[in-house]
Amino acid sequence: MASTIAVAKKEAERTTVLGYASRLSAYANRGVTGLPELHDNARVLKTKLKTLKALVQAASNVVALTGAGISVAAGIPDFRGPQGIWTLEDKAKREGDKRKKRKKNKIESVDTSIAGASFETAEPTKTHLALVALQKAGKLSFCATQNVDRLHITSGMPRDRLAILHGCVFTEQCETCDYEVVHDRDLGGVSFQSTGNLCPRCGDNMRDTVLDWNDGIQDQEWEASVS
Repeated sequence: MASTIAVAKKEAERTTVLGYASRLSAYANRGVTGLPELHDNARVLKTKLKTLKALVQAASNVVALTGAGISVAAGIPDFRGPQGIWTLEDKAKREGDKRKKRKKNKIESVDTSIAGASFETAEPTKTHLALVALQKAGKLSFCATQNVDRLHITSGMPRDRLAILHGCVFTEQCETCDYEVVHDRDLGGVSFQSTGNLCPRCGDNMRDTVLDWNDGIQDQEWEASVS
């Protein structure tokens, strides 16, 4: 029974940001975690939005760079925020590993709250959709993202207007011709591992696209984002 629950928990976490984080190599330079979020009051927020609107309307070329924060509203935790993956991990370390003190034969419930929503079921947020609306209106010329969650793709952002800098857990790419396939499931890879699939176009090996800490941004993504 306990082993069945453990398997269920592992599978539930696999497709979340916790599963993604667990694939990455150990990384000591996490920076400061758990800093509080700052919120503007209604008056300040309205003033800032008015200024932003004016800047966008006056601009001839608008480019967006997005990170983990844009997907928090979709239920996908960030890393360093108040409820971020690293924040909660650091907190657990400070408090001590309570699970080690539990009896081995005690059956634990499946608690995936730290992991957040599954990448596979998360939906684009209002911010993702607003960026697509700006692109369709001719105001946003390009979007570069550090996220691996596919939400910019499912929101409708054209791929030729999008640079996915850190790769995507749903995407595999041909090692020879760069042909790309986006799946409905998390492929579970990192650092350009072979997916076991063959390229539909040239027949060569397909590899995952997710970067590990020491991997460089793929040339085509970097060049698109700076051109």
